[in-house]
Amino acid sequence: MRISSLFVVSILFTIISPSCFGQNHSAEIERIHCAGRAKKYADLHKEVLIVEYHEESQDGNYQKNRANINKDNGFTTINQHYKLIGRKKVKLYRVRYLFINENDFSPDYVDSLFTKITLAYNSGVDFSALVKEYSMDKSDHLGDVGWFNPNDMVKGFREAVLNSKKGDFFECEEVENNWRFLVEVIESPKKVKGHQFIVYPLESNIENKTLVDHSEPISRLSGIKEAKNYSESFPEVQLVLLSEVENVEYFELINSKQSSEIDQLVIDFYDERLQIITDTISQLVSFDFFYMNNDPNDASFADFKINIEKLYADGVAFENIKSHYVGDDNPYKKFENIDTSLLDEGLKNALLEVGLNELVFVPYSDGFIVGLLLEMPRIVPAYIGISYPKI
Repeated sequence: MRISSLFVVSILFTIISPSCFGQNHSAEIERIHCAGRAKKYADLHKEVLIVEYHEESQDGNYQKNRANINKDNGFTTINQHYKLIGRKKVKLYRVRYLFINENDFSPDYVDSLFTKITLAYNSGVDFSALVKEYSMDKSDHLGDVGWFNPNDMVKGFREAVLNSKKGDFFECEEVENNWRFLVEVIESPKKVKGHQFIVYPLESNIENKTLVDHSEPISRLSGIKEAKNYSESFPEVQLVLLSEVENVEYFELINSKQSSEIDQLVIDFYDERLQIITDTISQLVSFDFFYMNNDPNDASFADFKINIEKLYADGVAFENIKSHYVGDDNPYKKFENIDTSLLDEGLKNALLEVGLNELVFVPYSDGFIVGLLLEMPRIVPAYIGISYPKI
């Protein structure tokens, strides 16, 4: 193994304590307080999802719990927990559409059909009647699915809707699937309050799953690429990063071994095992932050930024500034010794460019992050391993 294998650092890993190896996500997710880090965690764990809901969402569990979400920092269903990771305004649209799957017809036929429908629409025929007669989507809603977030739609449809206004009638297509649409915009866009969650299965549901004995196949793995491919095939198998700072006891145990032993070193825990794959390095950073749902492109943002900078320059503690803007009961906790690969790219770059105890303002989602660098970034030795449950 070579400590100079810097390419490993570009792979996204989750820093987890050894007690959190495996699929019990609650302890590790408790440390996640921003959407960027949550997404990267979900990317590494197939059973973990990022979902967004808003006031018009039809999800029954969300609507039932919506009134208490901010107070409870999320909600729990029979088999999943929804942890709140963000609040923002969501711009919703409402249209009626007619759908044709061009895989079932020739392009010329669809062109002729759309011309016929458009002529009928322009002559005053109600579009819902045309949808009922011609659309291949035979749902009862007749092409009107209610208020929706365009980000939930396929690319071609989304881009066309985002550039529309009430009263528009247009054709669009999703090239990748050969889907074509005629669309009538029936309402002006509106903004509503929305929530973003990281969703993970409850431990009781995890324990009831049949697990595979991974000992032998994992013992034959050679290198990061094979380990990464294997972990992506099994939700209960994870790549993990043990740093000199975050995992002192286990780091010392690994370093006590001869270098020839480390490649196949297996550390046993109560119900899981961790096999070391290779050594690497980890870039750690500590910072405090909070998120504001204000458009950084809005004229008021400049004044907002100046006010925060003035408060901080006048000696007001960052913790007090944060409490002033988001309240004492806020979900944004300081991060200590977080691997920079887990951060949103914009936040990561900003923190790497400022000095100690300096503020950063980073556009994120529909708002921006206000951050304070608590410790200068540092490089520390680390090991990459693959964890799996004992059978």
